[in-house]
Amino acid sequence: MNTNAELTVVKLLRTALYLAIATIVYNLAEGLVSVFYGIEDETLALLGF
Repeated sequence: MNTNAELTVVKLLRTALYLAIATIVYNLAEGLVSVFYGIEDETLALLGF
């Protein structure tokens, strides 16, 4: 039988996983937007970012 502590650990690990996935998706989107605008404006600063 699962105890409350085990259920809490599982819930915290699931939350950590969701936060990690959200961070990766956000960083990918930010990178794609920077590359898009860097190519569009022909600026190396946004491409290097």
